[in-house]
Amino acid sequence: MGRASQPLGPDGSQQRSSLNPLSPYAKPLARKRASEFPPGLGIAWERYEHRRSSFELLSGPCPFDLETGRVFEDHDVHNEQGAWIGADRPVPHRRLTNGVLASLSGAEIKSLFDRYAEGDYGEGECGFAVYESRAGERLYLIDDATRSPEGEPALRDPKTTPGPQTLMLSEEY
Repeated sequence: MGRASQPLGPDGSQQRSSLNPLSPYAKPLARKRASEFPPGLGIAWERYEHRRSSFELLSGPCPFDLETGRVFEDHDVHNEQGAWIGADRPVPHRRLTNGVLASLSGAEIKSLFDRYAEGDYGEGECGFAVYESRAGERLYLIDDATRSPEGEPALRDPKTTPGPQTLMLSEEY
C-alpha cells in the first residue's frame, strides 16, 4: 500500500506539507534531538513544512497519546485539588492546528510561542493566551499544565513547568 500523494508544485515536483488530514493537528515531518539539552529528555527540534517553506519548533516529549488521550506515566502529576498538571519539563510539548499552519507563516507561529514563553499573554492570561495574527485572525495558545479557571491564578509557573501547549484559531477551540 502506497503513501498518500502530496500536492504538486508549479514545477511538477511534489510539495511536502505538515497538514494532517487524519487529525486536527499539523504533523511535524521531521524530529531531531536537541543537542543543547542532555540526551534522554525527549527534547527535539520538530520541522514543519507548508507552501514550500519550513520552520522548526523546539518541543518536549508528548505528555499523552493523541489517539487515546492516555497520559504517559512520567506526566501523571496532579495538583492538591486533583487536577492534572503534567510534570516538570524544561521544554513544553508544542503542537498547532492545521488551521494555524494554513493561515500563518512559520515566523509568526514561532513568535507566538516565544511571546508566551516570555510572559506576554496578549489579551488572555497564563494558561490561555489570546493573540491576533497579522491578518487579524484571533488565536488561542493553551498551556494545559498552567491553565486554571478564568480569573484564578495559574496552576503552575509556566517558566519552570511548561505544559503541553497548543496554538489554534479561535474557531477551532
